[in-house]
Amino acid sequence: MPNQDALQEVKTVTNNYSAEYGRAQGVVIFTTKSGGNDYHGSGHYRVRNEAFNANSFSNNAQNIPRGAFKSNTFGGSVGGKIIKDKSFFFVSYEGLRFHRAYDYLMTVPTAAERAGDFSKTFVLVGAAPQPIQLFDPFSPVTPSGSFFVRQALPSTLPSNRIDQFGSAILNAYPLPNRTPDDVFNKNNFFFRGNQQFNRDNINTRVDYHWGRHNLYTTYGFQKGNIVTPRTWGPNSPYYSQKEFVGNQQRDNNFYVALGDTIPLSSNMVLDARLGVNRIEADNLADVIPNYNYGVFGIPQSIQALNVIPGAPPATPSSQNLGGIVSPLNNGTSLHKRERQTNSDFNGSVTWSRGRWTHKFGGTYRMLLSNYIDVDDSQQIQTSNDFTRRNINADGSTNG
Repeated sequence: MPNQDALQEVKTVTNNYSAEYGRAQGVVIFTTKSGGNDYHGSGHYRVRNEAFNANSFSNNAQNIPRGAFKSNTFGGSVGGKIIKDKSFFFVSYEGLRFHRAYDYLMTVPTAAERAGDFSKTFVLVGAAPQPIQLFDPFSPVTPSGSFFVRQALPSTLPSNRIDQFGSAILNAYPLPNRTPDDVFNKNNFFFRGNQQFNRDNINTRVDYHWGRHNLYTTYGFQKGNIVTPRTWGPNSPYYSQKEFVGNQQRDNNFYVALGDTIPLSSNMVLDARLGVNRIEADNLADVIPNYNYGVFGIPQSIQALNVIPGAPPATPSSQNLGGIVSPLNNGTSLHKRERQTNSDFNGSVTWSRGRWTHKFGGTYRMLLSNYIDVDDSQQIQTSNDFTRRNINADGSTNG
């Protein structure tokens, strides 16, 4: 989309538009500015800053201070003559430099839980918090033919009963760094990073009148980059932000167009246009070279199936440690790359005769697309089914 300063006219057509616009439900038509015999220019600068902002309601409720927020939008335009009455130019530029605090308020396993001590891990029983009671999945007894009852484990597990792979999952989390909101250890971890969004957009246009020909060419590009901080800090490879949104998003797009309008007679006009646009867009999460999947018990035969080696495996949203533990990593191995090269040629003739105006022509389009899409991460699944008290004879849980 052109810069705001580069627009001469914006027109929206929602019904009764001509066939040249296809069969869409509506059409938005942009007309860009052209230069003239006089030189004109403009500039603008817009700023937003945390100094003008109030803290958010949620931050105040959590005793979190107001975060940094800096948005600087700047640009300008200039247009004028190249050859008087024959050739003109127009150029516009707009840049954005955006920085803001990006807060993560998460729940992580406590140091005691990592060591197998669940005496301070609470769950709701009725309406009151009670220490969680775990049951041994390897020691069921059969009080009846329909279900088994597992024997209770002590609140502090013996070291030989702690699974090394489960322990690796817990230790992949950072330790708590703030006082939790409640006895369930909710929101016991906070990290504030800095999200950056930089964008540059340039639009140019040159017009040239040569005999009966009214030629124009336009070129522009947009380059942008969004870097979102990792959930657990810069030293952690894990990223549990929204799925399908990576911590690195960038695009590098350009377009070029040529056009010529030729009066063939006093009542007939030929219009021909050729345009090409290129899209290069990436949506990526960090890839860790030589990532060791073996610490989570993922065998080499499964690792060999990785489409994107180095993407940490995903964990479920709840580890069932008496409450909700935030996901360690999101559920997709983000490595989305989009490449498009699209071109179109349009030609039309407008013929006026009496009270009638006739327009006919055609369009040729060539759309070339190439995608590398996201893939599911390797999943590490767990639940509290294995440590519940009762289990049915068919393997389903009961209580």
